Amino acid sequence: MKSVKTLDDFIKIEVAEKIPKEAIVQETHDLPDEWRWVKLKEILKEDRQSINPHEYSDKEFFLVNMDCIESNTGKLLKKVKCLGKEIRSMKYKFDTRHVLYGKLRPYLNKVYVPEEEGICTTEFIPFIVTKALREYVAYYLRRKETVNFAMSHITGTRQPRVIIDTFLEYPIPLPPLEEQKHIVSRLELLVSRAEEAKRLRKLAREEAKKIMQAALNKVFSKADEEEKWEWVKLGDERLFYIETGSTPRTDVPEYWDGNIKWVTPKDLGKVTEKFIFDTERKITQRGLMSCSTKIVHKGAIIVSTRAPIGHIAIAGDDMCFNQGCKAIIIKNTTKVLPDFIYYALLTKVEEMNALGSGATFKEISRKKWLPC
Repeated sequence: MKSVKTLDDFIKIEVAEKIPKEAIVQETHDLPDEWRWVKLKEILKEDRQSINPHEYSDKEFFLVNMDCIESNTGKLLKKVKCLGKEIRSMKYKFDTRHVLYGKLRPYLNKVYVPEEEGICTTEFIPFIVTKALREYVAYYLRRKETVNFAMSHITGTRQPRVIIDTFLEYPIPLPPLEEQKHIVSRLELLVSRAEEAKRLRKLAREEAKKIMQAALNKVFSKADEEEKWEWVKLGDERLFYIETGSTPRTDVPEYWDGNIKWVTPKDLGKVTEKFIFDTERKITQRGLMSCSTKIVHKGAIIVSTRAPIGHIAIAGDDMCFNQGCKAIIIKNTTKVLPDFIYYALLTKVEEMNALGSGATFKEISRKKWLPC
């Protein structure tokens, strides 16, 4: 079988091996024998059974909210159990017949296949799946193309939601049930391998970080003993310029999926080397002009100053960043090397976290820069 890097690749290959390549570019291309195109509304039935948990004050509920579900994977991140008297608003009921589809901010890509009955917040729509395997449908709903379609059919500005009637017109290729089971089995195997690879990479990074931290602490602990060294603050305008990021409106499609790299603390957290070359999301020139964030050039040091605090990387290309980051631009690289500041900051991560403050989330204010 051909090399598979993503779940989308697998679905495409499953079809591509059986049909002409030139047909794949169309959303409703010819399918293999016994496969057929159907609309989502033919296999998904909205099942909004409302419940007021407060009426069942002593009953324990399994509650799913948006924060419980991991974006893109549908993994249950945390299991919340609450008594009815602790839940103040109306919820929807679900069971093992349903797929929960996150209609709020569809770019978050929250699709969950429950393994037991419970209740969910109304940001989800419980769909009963008919004529198809729930897991197969869930994987298809998580596709980038499906998410893009949902994003192009939303309503609302501050809290964009999918227009469900339009969304349900989206086509899905429906193979025979046994073929669906085969596809899901292969996808689950890919997911498990990916999770194991991520776990091993994480362990390796943590071990490497400990070794690096020990070496850096040894080097920089001698700073006071060196005659030609001096302590400066990152706010020293003779040497540095601090650029603060911001975020364009997330509900305006034309602001996104551009070619300008847009860094978030999450992107910085994924960096395994000292340079960041790519980002999960990209913005357009129009998106850039709609907010106060600016493009910084290769060599700028980008630091996450909003939880999680202390992720650091050197820009390997031109990019901009959100309000959870700040960029340190060195004014004179003949006096200060970006790599030196990068390594110096790595020894200050604990101190950065100590400087963070805020009730909702920890953040370092512009005035609280560390000496290095």
